[in-house]
Amino acid sequence: PGARPSELSLRVGRVAIVVAVRGDELAGAWLGRRLERSPELATRPSFGRAEVVWGNPKAYEAMRGFVDEDLSTQFSADRLEDLTLSAYEASRAKELNRELGPKGSATAVGFIVELRAATNDLGVVFVVEAWSAVGLAAASWCHRILSPLVERGELPAVRVVLRFGGGKRSSRHVTSLARHGLSIVAGPEPRGALREDLCRSMEVATSAVLDFLDILADGSLDLPASTTVYRDIGQFSPTSSDARAGLVVHEQMRDFLPLFVGDPAFRQQSGETVPYDGSLGRVVWPFRVQPNAGSFSVACVDEVSVAGLMSSASQPASLDGECDDLKFESGHPKKRLAEPAAAIAIRREASEAIW
Repeated sequence: PGARPSELSLRVGRVAIVVAVRGDELAGAWLGRRLERSPELATRPSFGRAEVVWGNPKAYEAMRGFVDEDLSTQFSADRLEDLTLSAYEASRAKELNRELGPKGSATAVGFIVELRAATNDLGVVFVVEAWSAVGLAAASWCHRILSPLVERGELPAVRVVLRFGGGKRSSRHVTSLARHGLSIVAGPEPRGALREDLCRSMEVATSAVLDFLDILADGSLDLPASTTVYRDIGQFSPTSSDARAGLVVHEQMRDFLPLFVGDPAFRQQSGETVPYDGSLGRVVWPFRVQPNAGSFSVACVDEVSVAGLMSSASQPASLDGECDDLKFESGHPKKRLAEPAAAIAIRREASEAIW
């Protein structure tokens, strides 16, 4: 898509890079240490030094995902306000809210970059929730800027995942403590092991986000007119509890490759194949496919218009709202249970080559 100059100069202010939200995800922690030792790598003229924040230091020291509960789902307003929760991660979430928030306030940190890793082969994924217009603009810009590196084989595939979920108040993720934000998820990372290529991919993607925020401040930013997003439309699992028992994801399943009605989705202990039933659309794109899971996330592929996103970006997202400026090729601005119009034209036999 063609580029459109931004009409807005926006200084986001304080920037935080949150690492080790799960203590056993090492690429983000590696980059956190690198940025602490070489702070110039995280420094830009418009906002100074982005601070590194350790999400779950106890879990990281113990080299385990969490101590009591998964920290990555602790940041909804209801949980932050619940003083009866006693788990370590519930308390840690409240500490982070005091440090980076308060959630939904004008004094909250301007932008959070959350660094995550996955064991499956995701490549580099910018995950944005729909309440953050700046987050989506950042992901779109980074996707375009990094595309030449992908084409030269210097980076794995780079994608944008967009999630709707009722607004910032109900968001369970640490990015929702900031006025704007996004997550960078990279994989595959074997649990407890560091991969040099994954660390490099994480660093390049993070640097691109910091560059975006810096260029945004001086008003010279060129945004793409539109970008391709994988729009999260929910989880797929068989409807029968009997069918769910003992399921593993079928060996043919791959992240971000199209899944059509009737395609193998799971295999039962008996060896019988459970097909995709079309309940979320005739064709969907699975992602975060874990081999031993009885369900997986699915997305539809759509073009989102980036033009106009920044018109409301200078205002903090409300706790209950999502960006109203999103326009999709399909014409369905939020949750949709059918495949995108573009997908109908995809020939099944060519789908793997295209996507």
